[in-house]
Amino acid sequence: MDLGTVLSVAQTVFASLQCQELRDVCSFLGYESELGNLTRTINTVRAVLQEAEIIQMQAELPPQAQLYIEELKDAVYDADDLLDEFVTLAQRKKLSKGGKISEKVRLLLSSFNPLATAHRISRGVKEIRKRLDGIASDHTKFGFKLKSKPILRRREETCSYVDTQDIIGREDDRDKIMRKLLDPDVKRDVSCLAIVGMGGLGKTALARLVYKHPKIEENFPLRLWTCVSDQDEKTLDVKGVLSKIWHSLTHENHRDLALETLQKQLRDKLVGNKYLIVLDDVWSENRLRLLDLASYMMAGQKGSWIVVTTRSQETARILGDGLVHGLKGLSEKDSWHLFERTAFGEGHKQVNTPDLVEIGREIVKRCAGVPLAIKVLLKHWMCLRALDLSRSSIKTLPNGLDKLLHLRHLDLSYNFELETLPNSVAKLYNLQTLILRGCNRLRELPKSLAKLVKLRVLDMEILFPMINSMPRGMGKLSCLQQLPLFVVGDNNSTTKQSIVDQMEELKALTDLKGSLRIKILKNTEYIVENAGKRGYIRNKQHLSRVGISFPWVEHNRMRDDEAGLLLEDLQPHPKLRELELDGYMGSRMPSWAMEDNLAISLPNLVKVSFKGCYALQHLSSLRKFRDLKFLQLSFLNDLEYIENTTRRGNISDGAGTSELDAFFPSLETLWLSHMPKLKGWWRDEQISNSNGKHGHRLLPSFPHLIKLTIEYCPSLTCIPPCPTVEELEVRGDFNENLGIMVTGESGNSRLRCVKTSNTRCLKTILPMERFQCLEEMEIYLDDKVESLSEVGEVFRSCSSSLKCLEMWGCCKLKSLCGALEHLKVLESLKIKGMRNLNLNDKEVGEDDDGKPWQCLHQSLRCLKLEELPELVSLPKGMQYLTALRSLYIIDCKRLESLPESMRKLTSLNKLEIQVCSAELNNRCREHTGEDWPKIQHIPHIAIRDHYYYY
Repeated sequence: MDLGTVLSVAQTVFASLQCQELRDVCSFLGYESELGNLTRTINTVRAVLQEAEIIQMQAELPPQAQLYIEELKDAVYDADDLLDEFVTLAQRKKLSKGGKISEKVRLLLSSFNPLATAHRISRGVKEIRKRLDGIASDHTKFGFKLKSKPILRRREETCSYVDTQDIIGREDDRDKIMRKLLDPDVKRDVSCLAIVGMGGLGKTALARLVYKHPKIEENFPLRLWTCVSDQDEKTLDVKGVLSKIWHSLTHENHRDLALETLQKQLRDKLVGNKYLIVLDDVWSENRLRLLDLASYMMAGQKGSWIVVTTRSQETARILGDGLVHGLKGLSEKDSWHLFERTAFGEGHKQVNTPDLVEIGREIVKRCAGVPLAIKVLLKHWMCLRALDLSRSSIKTLPNGLDKLLHLRHLDLSYNFELETLPNSVAKLYNLQTLILRGCNRLRELPKSLAKLVKLRVLDMEILFPMINSMPRGMGKLSCLQQLPLFVVGDNNSTTKQSIVDQMEELKALTDLKGSLRIKILKNTEYIVENAGKRGYIRNKQHLSRVGISFPWVEHNRMRDDEAGLLLEDLQPHPKLRELELDGYMGSRMPSWAMEDNLAISLPNLVKVSFKGCYALQHLSSLRKFRDLKFLQLSFLNDLEYIENTTRRGNISDGAGTSELDAFFPSLETLWLSHMPKLKGWWRDEQISNSNGKHGHRLLPSFPHLIKLTIEYCPSLTCIPPCPTVEELEVRGDFNENLGIMVTGESGNSRLRCVKTSNTRCLKTILPMERFQCLEEMEIYLDDKVESLSEVGEVFRSCSSSLKCLEMWGCCKLKSLCGALEHLKVLESLKIKGMRNLNLNDKEVGEDDDGKPWQCLHQSLRCLKLEELPELVSLPKGMQYLTALRSLYIIDCKRLESLPESMRKLTSLNKLEIQVCSAELNNRCREHTGEDWPKIQHIPHIAIRDHYYYY
């Protein structure tokens, strides 16, 4: 049993009782003493729970004690719900307006009926105190020896008052009963009718509808309502019931009268009157006592009635005289109507969110038409702490969401059609977590978001955010710890002062943790004095990642000089681990990031990314970061050298650099992309060696670099050696003098994976021996290569190591010759999107007799052919692929049949045909297709007319 959680809730209740607004309200209404009594009771409850926790640490609580604690726990949770609602209402008004205590109280009550509010507060505090008192007093004084308790009232005492608008779907039942009560041909002076049904169906509500109907009031001058729910099932206090009827009739209490006197006086009052008496919630099945009770009321004028509501068929049979109205559950339509109105209020708009309607109807279905079940369930719904609407395809939030006053966690993630959040969200004053991750169309946040003062997490991790402004007052969210996105400026009109104000609000959020991206929009003007001294994010020591982004499109950008000033004030805290600068158009970095300053300002960086800084000409000295593991430089159009220094002092003395002075000692990933002017790392690294390449032996090397990506850097002639690289990706055209050294100290290459869109460059940028241990190769979007024989030397170098080869989007490739015949251990071959590739036997040549496929007969396990418009038939050489286990043929619409050689593929375990011709599908149809005999030996065959991704 988790007593710690219950203790925590009890502590929350105690804290809520200290709320000044709640005390003001209770004092204003005269219930301050009740609040004090409840506070003392909660202290007692906390003591009980603490002692129980101590006992539980030593031994398991006895079963009776466990039940007792469970009862106490339920009461504590209900107290939390009650006080949470009151405190929230009070705080809502406090946030709305200020003023004196009396004004605040009147404001609180003004939104509601004052008498109703007073009644709710007094009744709520009294009820919960009474309930907790009753439970806490039974602890025997914390020995957990539960005493027998007196019979408790099964339900609250009822009365005849009814709000007809609260009752749905009982019109037919009402009319049927009224026809019986108003029947002029009734033969008896006093008749009995029983309304019978299971608990929660609305028997009392139906009796009220009848009792308060104008026709009933007109026809029954004397009407009496008596609730007998406090009577035991086996016995019935006839005298007690008669006393209650007498009190209802005369407003006098004659409890001390003898039964004889009491019944005589009652009958005297009833004689000569046409009356209607309702006995609500009769439980007793004691026939003799029930008949005695009825007999004392048989003194009325003809047409008088006694109406009984009961759950018991036996009670109905005894009193009903054969006149029994069996109450059934509501229809599905009425149940849904009740659900909608209870959940979303009167006058609500129709709920048009399919997922929510489906959930609601499923809830209604499970309630089996029982109104009380629907209302109780929705009461718990209103007390929800967490609501997950992620991936619900909602376009707008459902009505009534703001009624969930206890809600702490709201997940709206990955609702791709959601564009706005209603201002009513800001009424969820207890909300601590709001998740908007993946809501890519979201354009704005609620204007009153600042009222969510308890908010800790505002997750707006969105790939391409469309949000163009932040609500005013964000700085008031002092509890906020997670805010992935902060937008500065807007797309309408932003004054200079408002930008500073927004940044000051960001500065006020001192507890932010994790990641923060600052998005700076167009029309943003930033003109301040003493730039660099405002420190908008320098006080955020818990941030691990900061991204600062400017629009790349010129007409959307702020002026370069203003961007530079703003960057001066965006220096992060020294503990920062990751920094990204995106779209900055200044030619120089801010002072805290220039030269060696960046390593001084942010010494703990492990990841640095500069993207889209077109005009940037100089970077700081990045090699001083000893812990840097990831470095990305992309779209730096004017950058010629990564370090604006000479390599002097970086050249090895022949004995190698010491560990202390190692060059990028921790760097694992280097990404250089789209830098047309980039020539090298330093200005003076043009030193020739005997190979005609630049002097890599004299340059320091990356000691732990694992992944290297170079894309579209046509002027690059040299980079420091990379002896430990395992994964290399090269894309675009390269200078013929570029050399990438990947040789290990022992002479063995560590290179395992190569991806390229320029196969020809592989022969020039890497010595052939560097491919000797290559295991994976991906060739994509190479629009120049026509035959792999052009790079046959590369494949010969990795003939004994390459296991996976993937080629896609090479529009001019016509032949695989020069590659496959060299690959002795190739296990997986994937070919996709080659519009000119022809694998027919005639392309290979008769003398080759199935080459290059024949060379793969022992190694190839998986073959995937996709989007090959020229594929008319599978190559004859496939008959040699006796080790093949999986064959995928996808979107090859000219392929209409399979060859006889399929029978020879005895190891084939899986055949997948997707989006191919109808002719091929028919020929491969199980048992009846012409090609079925060729493939029937394959255990797993799937033929689909749609794409299926694994």
